[in-house]
Amino acid sequence: MAVRRVVILVALAAACSDTPQALSPREVTIREDLRPEISRADPVSVQARDLARHIERKYARVEVWQASVSDDSTVIAYAVRMRLDDRSEHPRFEDWNAHVRRTVRDQRQAAVELLKLTIRFVPEVDLVSIFQDEFLQPFWTRAQIVAMDDPSAYRIFEAWQDLILSAEVIGGGLV
Repeated sequence: MAVRRVVILVALAAACSDTPQALSPREVTIREDLRPEISRADPVSVQARDLARHIERKYARVEVWQASVSDDSTVIAYAVRMRLDDRSEHPRFEDWNAHVRRTVRDQRQAAVELLKLTIRFVPEVDLVSIFQDEFLQPFWTRAQIVAMDDPSAYRIFEAWQDLILSAEVIGGGLV
């Protein structure tokens, strides 16, 4: 068990240290059957959960395990995590490493797509957060999210890192 944890940590560290030339962002087309089904008549909390479910359907290895909305509906925070392949054995370490890298990239891309969908479908929101743990919880303004590049651009770690550091507020527990 301890060996497996070490292997996972090494793989995650390797996944986060890609150089830009080693990556090639994948093209993402939004199919009509994968458009979010959001009703403006629903409460903001329901709209946020619907957007989270949409992202989970589109990105099989990404789980949005929390969608929180402030009392005045102006702040939304999503917590995301990866769904790694749960096979106990992988024929080759390289295969596992490639799987982790793909999943990490998918999570970054899905996070930015969720930010953009939130400001598109929820007009009341002023700040939106996507975080993996509450220790580092970045919040972006509507204007910052509009200015963000295409979600696939953030598959590159350095672009994702810059995005996190550009957040309007970095803190925990605002929602």
